[in-house]
Parts: sequence; structure tokens; C-alpha cells
Amino acid sequence: MADWYDAKAYAAAPIEDSAGPETGAYRVLRGGSWLDLFSEVRAANRFWAEPAAQQAHVGFRCALDG
Repeated sequence: MADWYDAKAYAAAPIEDSAGPETGAYRVLRGGSWLDLFSEVRAANRFWAEPAAQQAHVGFRCALDG
């Protein structure tokens, strides 16, 4: 959750990886969890959350390409 959330970020951003807005009220969450619908588990899916929010289904997964 490093980037600030802006619902219109991709409309205003360049094609390259954008850093997003410099400030905001919410942080970006990507992907999905075991709790979400199958259609929402894509890495391209974007949600938002308050920076101090703690939820059991929000986190990150480490992976090793072997």
C-alpha cells in the first residue's frame, strides 16, 4: 500500500509505470484474496483502503521463480 489511490489515475497517467498522486486519503490495494470473487483476483484489479486499516485478507505473498 505505498501508492495513494485515485479512481482516475490511469486516465491521467502516462503509459509507463506512474507513481500516482503525491497525497490522498486512501492507499491502493491490488489483486484479491480468498474472500473475493474469482473475477476480482486479478493483479490488475485495484481497490482502496485507509492507510491505517488492518484486515485479515489484506497482505502480500512472497514468491520465488524456480
